[in-house]
Amino acid sequence: MEEPRIEVRQSSRRHKTASVRREGDRLVVIVPARLSRDQRTAVTASLVERLKAKERRTGTPAGDAALRERAVDLAGRFVPEHPEIVDWLRAVSWSGARSRWGSCTAVSGTIRISDQLRSVPVWVLDHVLLHELVHLVHHGHGPEFRQLADRHPDRVRAEGFLAGYAHGLGRAGTDAGPDQVD
Repeated sequence: MEEPRIEVRQSSRRHKTASVRREGDRLVVIVPARLSRDQRTAVTASLVERLKAKERRTGTPAGDAALRERAVDLAGRFVPEHPEIVDWLRAVSWSGARSRWGSCTAVSGTIRISDQLRSVPVWVLDHVLLHELVHLVHHGHGPEFRQLADRHPDRVRAEGFLAGYAHGLGRAGTDAGPDQVD
């Protein structure tokens, strides 16, 4: 896997804390502006390594390219009778969405997954990805859609996890239902 680009941003508003997050396929590190070059380098290395270790533990795809690979694998495993999904799938990316776990724009073949799901177990992410992939074939949530989307073996468990996770994020009622993924 390709190493992500690292962008370091200095903030005059920060005095003691530093943070790291993914934005697409790059890592953004925000540090206090008062830090020396050596301190910035040390803090950046530490934060980047901690984030990578966390991503290795969860098994969640780190960047957009890895997320797309995961989606292609899921399409092949769970909806093999629709190989056209892979042809129609143009992009899968992490997004800053806060009102939905995922969304699919079938016309352009793009799927966006909320970056709030970066830390969830991989089986939860797989459920959301499969749900969005099926929208490339069936746009609504009718019986044909359900028949394909419900193939994920951990569907019920994942929906329960997402309901609890939404509640923990203060979003209870927004994404708790199975049809609120997209």
